[in-house]
Amino acid sequence: MDKNEELKTQALNEEINKKDDGLNDKQREAVYIRGVNTLVSAGAGSGKTYVLTKRVISLLTDEKNPVDIDRLFVATFTVSATAEMKERIRKAINDEIKKIRKEKGKKEIMGKLIIIEGLDGCGKSTQTQLLEEYFEKNSINFKKIKLPDYESKSSTLVKMYLAGEFGKDAADVNAYAAGAFYAVDRFASYKLDWGNDYNNGTLILADRYATSNSIYQMEKIDESKWDEYLDWSADFEYNKIGIPKPDLVIFLDMPVEVSQRLMTARYDGDESKKDVHEANVDFLNKCRKSALYTASKQGWAVIPCSDGEKPLPIEEIHNTILDFVKKELKEK
Repeated sequence: MDKNEELKTQALNEEINKKDDGLNDKQREAVYIRGVNTLVSAGAGSGKTYVLTKRVISLLTDEKNPVDIDRLFVATFTVSATAEMKERIRKAINDEIKKIRKEKGKKEIMGKLIIIEGLDGCGKSTQTQLLEEYFEKNSINFKKIKLPDYESKSSTLVKMYLAGEFGKDAADVNAYAAGAFYAVDRFASYKLDWGNDYNNGTLILADRYATSNSIYQMEKIDESKWDEYLDWSADFEYNKIGIPKPDLVIFLDMPVEVSQRLMTARYDGDESKKDVHEANVDFLNKCRKSALYTASKQGWAVIPCSDGEKPLPIEEIHNTILDFVKKELKEK
């Protein structure tokens, strides 16, 4: 080794000795040494696979001279060892990506759950999309979900209910039964789709959630028992089933007569395309009343989406929503 190479190796050794990576000195040298051919000889159980995994990751993420993954050749003695190595490297790469994102300004939002609620035709999908774009633009780690999950088998009872198989009127299915139909779907979605993301610090943006119970189901109950239903729903979903409680609920408040015009336009004038909820104007007016009652009880953010006759500009609604979202994220 010439003098320059020796100095480079010495400098590298000084850097690697500063790292807090769970390695001992010999393992660290095997992982981070550069510029020389290296042979590592060790007995069974000494951490060879772990060291080799760390070396692969260190080569791929080297700040000065990263190695393209296609230029690496890694061999093991058995198929099972290969599978283990692949899984370790995959996991290590994902962990490193999260670490790099965080170090470079990727904002981690720990366990935040933001819900967008509103009656059918209020513009939920549009406003949810605008929030997605805001999160992406501002490097906020998030996952968007839409409930019910009609692509999942867990929504079977919900689809049967909305199709009128249990009765052509929404009131034919009592609030507790219908709430349970939707709760099953929410539980499955949490367990199979977004629960791990949420528990590992990802912000979840939900188009509808358990909060929909108090909008679409509570109106079926006498107003004197609304508080009782709210208590039952919260206990059933958040305590007994165990899905997370939302941090922020945004209710897009659109008068039913305005949203009906928007839905009719959405379906090109074909009223038969509306489900048992969308087609019942009296039902939707009652839903709006129960939603606003719940909002006052549970501290939802109510966003006016109409001047009473026509919808407000989309961007104006979006900016109002952002005020609440920014405040919530700042309070993390």
